[in-house]
Amino acid sequence: MRLQTRYRREGFTAASFEARENVRAADGLVDVIFAVKEGPRQVIQEITISGLQSVNEEVVRRTVRLKAGDGLRTDDWLDARRRLFESGLFRRVDIAVEPQQGAADTAPVSLRVTVEEWPALRLRYGFQVSEERPEENVNGRDLAPGVSADLTRRTLFGRAITVGAAGQYENLERLGRVFVTTPTLFGRFVQSSLTLERSREEFRDDTRVTDSTTGAWEQRGRWRKLTMSYGLRFERNHTFDTGPLDPIFPIDRDITVHSGRFTLSATWDTRDDASDTTRGTFVSTSLVHGTSRLGSDLLFLRSLTQAYHFRPWKRVVLASAARYGAVKPFEGQALIADLRFFTGGARTVRGVPEDSLGDPVGGRGLLTLNQEVRFPVYRWLRGVVFIDTGNVFPRVSDVRLGDLVGSSGFGLRLVTPFALFRVDYGKTIWNRPVADTGRWVFGIGNTF
Repeated sequence: MRLQTRYRREGFTAASFEARENVRAADGLVDVIFAVKEGPRQVIQEITISGLQSVNEEVVRRTVRLKAGDGLRTDDWLDARRRLFESGLFRRVDIAVEPQQGAADTAPVSLRVTVEEWPALRLRYGFQVSEERPEENVNGRDLAPGVSADLTRRTLFGRAITVGAAGQYENLERLGRVFVTTPTLFGRFVQSSLTLERSREEFRDDTRVTDSTTGAWEQRGRWRKLTMSYGLRFERNHTFDTGPLDPIFPIDRDITVHSGRFTLSATWDTRDDASDTTRGTFVSTSLVHGTSRLGSDLLFLRSLTQAYHFRPWKRVVLASAARYGAVKPFEGQALIADLRFFTGGARTVRGVPEDSLGDPVGGRGLLTLNQEVRFPVYRWLRGVVFIDTGNVFPRVSDVRLGDLVGSSGFGLRLVTPFALFRVDYGKTIWNRPVADTGRWVFGIGNTF
């Protein structure tokens, strides 16, 4: 006897549910009829908001996107709660659904929105240590101590507008930045930001100085797992010599370069935890176009695509990563170092010095592949074994799998409530560089 299923509409809510069978022996068929009796529809009667101090109530109502008279589904108030958190204004958000008296065919409810705001002003400061590569030794490392601080106000005139300033000071570098951001645009959840930045860089073994002034505007929107952004960036770099002019070779070392760029990026993220992932996929791609229409002296097109995939198997996590980059200059221009690709080191190909693969001045093509097996050892301690491959190439057409440098090794991860600390040992296993002896690398967070 075959089973044939047909659905007859007799209602659509789960107030009551019944399944009946109608056997047709002569035809060898069974009709299954689902009878669903529709219950009352939940309708929002009122929305009350409590806990506000400096944020305007209208900001919350626009972010919630619900109003009296709307039908209410579970997903509606969960999405409203998520949007309030993502506004960056609140440290705690609760939405309670309270039933009210109503007619037989409707179930009026009230939404009680309770929030706890972040402090309007936030001041952060601290010490930092950055790693520098000496100009006289590209394989060496220098540690440069410094201080940094930022002051942020999360609301402006009761609106969801964040303004702030940040500064950083090191022996040879200074940076100052002011910014303004807003999480919505004309009622839509599109984040907009405007940043102005000024920096100065000096050189340890030279009398050159570079002053940079940068302005950037960006808009970013999110739709479930997809995030997209676009923006404009203009930068003016002025490099000059503070020392006396050489009487034998009186070369003018006062140079100004303008860079105008259009940026576009997209990200798809299904990871369960961005900092300590056990399952999911992350894919991002970015495109940067330097064009004379934005007043740029540098004309180029640069793209970078990254893909990570995490798959659990019993108590083991299989983590895979791939990165591909390409950059093309226009009108026969040479590429500056900031536009070229570099690879090798702690987060790409462990076992070789940082950014040491390929041409020392960088390449126009990039390809790296990584595979890790992550497993628990004891409580907060985990182990990792890995294989890394990668290289940079003079031209995009030169990218070849056979020219990738490969390394393998092992590592440990210490997972604490504050951060994940890692230590890895890697050694190249094919296309081995000269005088390779393997390397230990230390860091915070997973490699990808």
